[in-house]
Amino acid sequence: MDPNSNSCSFLKVFDVLQPTKVEIPSDFVNLLWGEQIPYGDRIKLFAADNLWIVETENYGLGPVLGDGFGKVVTDSGLQKDDYLLFTSLGPSTLYLDVFKSCVLDNSFITSTRLDDDFIGQFYGSSYKGGSATLYVGDRFWNVKMEALSDKCAFTDGWSNSIRDLALDSRTTFIFTMAGYDTFKLSIFNHQTGTQMYFKKVDVYEHKEKVITNESDLDEDIAGDIVGECTRISSSVDVYQSPLLPTDVSRHLCLSLDNLHHVTVQNQKCELLKLGTRGEKSGNGFRYGFKKWPAFLKLSYIEFGSTMFFTYVKSSHRLMLTKVVHNSTKKRRRS
Repeated sequence: MDPNSNSCSFLKVFDVLQPTKVEIPSDFVNLLWGEQIPYGDRIKLFAADNLWIVETENYGLGPVLGDGFGKVVTDSGLQKDDYLLFTSLGPSTLYLDVFKSCVLDNSFITSTRLDDDFIGQFYGSSYKGGSATLYVGDRFWNVKMEALSDKCAFTDGWSNSIRDLALDSRTTFIFTMAGYDTFKLSIFNHQTGTQMYFKKVDVYEHKEKVITNESDLDEDIAGDIVGECTRISSSVDVYQSPLLPTDVSRHLCLSLDNLHHVTVQNQKCELLKLGTRGEKSGNGFRYGFKKWPAFLKLSYIEFGSTMFFTYVKSSHRLMLTKVVHNSTKKRRRS
């Protein structure tokens, strides 16, 4: 389990022979539920634009995601060789990322090679290779990126990472671009598919200044300050996640090489661990959330609502303190 966010993940290849069920790895079960496996319980399964209710079933040697998963298959258009990444947002909530042709946004699944689609999208068709930094936990490696006829491979230095982490040659990796030539590694057990976690690392020698001399509460999250809270209008921009102010990002120690999970609490005191993303802003970067729609849906927040947040420095947590729902209705034509 990730020691910084208390979340855990597992990776599966979509099984066309058994499309309506997904086996939950035993080590993931132990991390999330321990010995109290919630057979028969309903699990909320989120994706960027969808919410499904799926039941956990006792199927043979262990639990599976069963009743309700067929609709996930249909709505997501799952096909052979699609990779499914499940991440816990709580004991009864999972988030689903679907990797089509092993690529999703700025991440890709492979062992040592970047495929042509990924290279063309992020480096251009004329990329001739270069060097890169790979990091995971408290270690990082400088490796060579060698351009091939239709791919790009990590060569010199790659074997050092495998040796240092004592990994099996069949290990599955997710490479996520944290900068033009910097990749964060997510590593998955080749037998179970459950993610293996390591300590965090700051790749840059420069370390962000952490605010320590201000009050425990910082209200400046995003938008306009109204009294003791901060107002955020739930428009299209909010569904793409509001960007955190610089002071909050610094207190959370966010950087392109440290895009960790942040805890967001809704009004029902439910906690979600949301991943963060960087966005170019002027000469620097600002940071927002990758899975913001999941928080909105879990909290039943409608489009056009206004939300008030408070950032609690002692627990590094965003708390939703108030929601004002949009009361504007469409006028009928006369």
